[in-house]
Parts: sequence; C-alpha cells; structure tokens
Amino acid sequence: MFTQEQLEGIILSLANPEINLERDSRQSIGYRIKLRIHFRASNIEFLEMLEETLDQYGIDTYLKRTESVSRPYPLLRVTKVDNLINFLNLLPDLPSSSNKFEAFKEVLTIVSNKHHLLQKGFDRVLEIKGIIT
Repeated sequence: MFTQEQLEGIILSLANPEINLERDSRQSIGYRIKLRIHFRASNIEFLEMLEETLDQYGIDTYLKRTESVSRPYPLLRVTKVDNLINFLNLLPDLPSSSNKFEAFKEVLTIVSNKHHLLQKGFDRVLEIKGIIT
C-alpha cells in the first residue's frame, strides 16, 4: 500500500488521462465520449499495489497483465464517471508540470452533467480537444 503522499506523486508522474471520441450511431449526437486514466509500468507488482491503494479510496480499476502484442507491459485503467471523479479528488492542489488534467477535468464535468449529449456540450468537448476552434 502507498501512503497519501506517495499516491499523489504516482498520480502526478504516471497517470495519463485520455479523452477519446468514437463514432456511434446509437448516440443522439452520433459520437461517444470515452474518458479514462491509465497507468503503464513494467512491474506488475507495482500496479497491483496501486490497484489495492485505489480500491481503499473506493475507486474501481481494471488491471490488464498485457496491454497488447505490441505493448507487452501491464496496464491499470480507471474508467466510469464516478470512479474518475473520486480519482481526481485525490489530486493534490499543486500545479503539475504539464497541466495534463486540466482539459480532462473540464470534459469530465461536461460528461458528468450530461451536457455532452447536447450539441452545444459536444461542441465544447471538441473545442477542448482542439478539433474545432
């Protein structure tokens, strides 16, 4: 298990937030927004400890022993809006070197409020991703 300070350091250094847009005709706007945070490491024991620590905070994760043939390392993912919100609450109130969570937080707010289901909200997500201006 990691301490709170260790967990904050791991999150700031290894967490990779991801915003994906996929075409989906079943959605009202024709697209699905997928949000997730993943951790990649070559040491499976490290990711297992991280998974256990996040579980203590009520965050469900998915540990994959081998990501793919081209990426043979383990991968730990955090998905689902509730888990992502709880995860972001663990972030320290310190500026990060890359601001990688700023856009992710804004899109997560849009998705959690269901505004992404409307054209205006979806357009805002596209602006945040830099697809439209």
